[in-house]
Amino acid sequence: MNAITTYKSIDAYARGRLRLISDKDDLFIFPGFSIDESSSEETPSSSGMSESAFRFLQRLETKIDHLIGLAQAETLTVDFPYEFQAFQIGGNGLLFRSDAPLASESRIEIVLFLSGAPLRIAGGIGKIENSVATVHGSLWKFSFTRLREADLDSIMRFVFQEERQKIREQKLS
Repeated sequence: MNAITTYKSIDAYARGRLRLISDKDDLFIFPGFSIDESSSEETPSSSGMSESAFRFLQRLETKIDHLIGLAQAETLTVDFPYEFQAFQIGGNGLLFRSDAPLASESRIEIVLFLSGAPLRIAGGIGKIENSVATVHGSLWKFSFTRLREADLDSIMRFVFQEERQKIREQKLS
């Protein structure tokens, strides 16, 4: 990840898990997880099947994605022993709360659950910058030092979707 680039962040809530790592540990335990979203661009006519069969398979795919998400979350609790709640999310890092034994300069690997169905998880390695007082209480400021391109893409899609939702809500009120 390019340290000079500044990415958009937004006030949004998401849960995640983290693990403490040493200064020398720069390898991801979280292998990355993504669901091929190209299948959502398929149409019944382009797939060569009936509308009802196509809709059935779409519902089945959604259910399978949900089950995979549950299984993945259970597995992650072993490797990532601490929970956290993020209140600000962006491509450069997070503001989060956790009961993990953290301090400034702590190095951690995080796994962030961006959505449950379809499952969207992003992971990255970084360090704790400091503690910040916010309306949500005292939060840790975390900055990514290693972030795979696919994870950055997932985070930025989440940020833009949340931003669009907030704009829609403002227009309706």
